[in-house]
Amino acid sequence: MLATKQLSNNVIKIISDSNCYIIEGKYIIDTSREGLKSELIEAIEKYVSLNNIEKVLFTHLHYDHIGCFDIFPNAEFYANQTAINAMQNKQDKNNIILNPKTCENFNVNLKNIEKDKDILCLFKIWNTPGHNSSCIILYYKKDNILFTGDMYFAPGRYGRIDLPTSEPEKMPNSIKVTLEIIKKYKPIICSGHDY
Repeated sequence: MLATKQLSNNVIKIISDSNCYIIEGKYIIDTSREGLKSELIEAIEKYVSLNNIEKVLFTHLHYDHIGCFDIFPNAEFYANQTAINAMQNKQDKNNIILNPKTCENFNVNLKNIEKDKDILCLFKIWNTPGHNSSCIILYYKKDNILFTGDMYFAPGRYGRIDLPTSEPEKMPNSIKVTLEIIKKYKPIICSGHDY
């Protein structure tokens, strides 16, 4: 079974090769890779029924962050507009997901995370392209937690920029924005991977 860690009264981390986070028992940030489905289900259900998850928020759409999307029967799925646009073109979809099987299975109606009032009440959201054209980071205001996906892991450690939909020329500004947020809020950092 995957290990878990209570980060605050409202946030639980599911420790995986690609981390997932349960927020307030009704939101999930990222869903790990497809091969960990049974372990992820078991870890989440220690805290909340899969039926109670209302919204799944993706930091970006790589296969290791979206693979278990289909375990949430009542959820709506959110990404930024860049990701939504990429899903409309088969070649872009393949390049943004990076795994043919996950790409074939990932047929969800993505909603624009930047337009959902409930999400915007809980989170501040920044577009941080570089590792991927559609990367976002989310600041959970209530508990001072910053979810950085694969944008930022630790001081001096950032996401790869050599992938098909990476935008290396945009990474310096995204790093600058992220570091300014960290300096301003001094948040708990919750990244997509623990490296």
